[in-house]
Amino acid sequence: MALSIAGQTVIDILKNNLHYCQEHQKTLFIFNSTASCNVWQDAVTFYYKSIGRNIASGTSSDIQNIINQDLGLNLSIISAWGLVDKNINVNGEILIDELIPYEIFNPQISDLLYFNNKDYRYYKNKFYYTEYLKLREEPKGSFVSLPRSFIYTFIFNMVTSEDDFKYLMEWLSSFFQNLKSSSSLVLVCEKSVSENIFWEEIIIPIFGKEFCLAITASILKKEEYSRDFANDKTFYNINSLNYFSAKSKKTKDFINQLSTNENSQTLFNFSNENNPILEELTNYKTIKTKPLKSIVKDMGCSNEKEIYKEIEKDLMNFSKILSNSEIKYT
Repeated sequence: MALSIAGQTVIDILKNNLHYCQEHQKTLFIFNSTASCNVWQDAVTFYYKSIGRNIASGTSSDIQNIINQDLGLNLSIISAWGLVDKNINVNGEILIDELIPYEIFNPQISDLLYFNNKDYRYYKNKFYYTEYLKLREEPKGSFVSLPRSFIYTFIFNMVTSEDDFKYLMEWLSSFFQNLKSSSSLVLVCEKSVSENIFWEEIIIPIFGKEFCLAITASILKKEEYSRDFANDKTFYNINSLNYFSAKSKKTKDFINQLSTNENSQTLFNFSNENNPILEELTNYKTIKTKPLKSIVKDMGCSNEKEIYKEIEKDLMNFSKILSNSEIKYT
């Protein structure tokens, strides 16, 4: 499909042909040509793929030359930001690079590809919602009456006081609804409770395995305290920090940066509440939990396996509770 762009400005083209851009998503159209190829961009690198050829990468000039050689075109790749108010007067085919989706990590947007009407630019979202997080988009009050939640009851029996239960539920539901953090949570408990169940069976499925990261002393050492491996995450689980690692300034600085990032949530799992990493944290709540055997007994379950099975079945129901700010935790 060819587009007529003679005498139009770049902004005119974007405004008048958005439906065409949206249909093709990552497939860039080339104006005034029936040729078809895929072009996309990651930061400053362009990528090109056409039928029968491997993916090529390079600068816009590199890709422009490859496309011209491959398809026999006289293609010009132009920048919308340099020509926003100028008429297009190029002989041959034109590809506007700002139509190529820029990759961005934005948990506040559920769309994988979205268009910003302010700057007329496409963004490819590296964050995607799990089936549970999609409940955030339901109208307020959609889930007023819900079946009894097994996970809700598990958390109630997991902690040692009603105040701690209310705090934990509000901490979790607030992040679920807003995907912004107001404080960190420190769970002092058995690994079988905090990591094996609360983290792996509840947090990870709801918020997405790709966006949840466990951080230990050995991982920090392996990654040499680089922030790169911790980028584009929404939930962190800090555990297995021995005394010497937790006393390290490198470790403290790294963890402090994570825990003060309002766009992610930080959970600490420790066997005692005297871990040195907490010495410099300012905004956190410590909650002690019961042993797993005690929880199983209080829940009236026959064994630990029943806990796992019932949690898996209840994830959607529990997510509805988290999505409903009208629910009072009494």
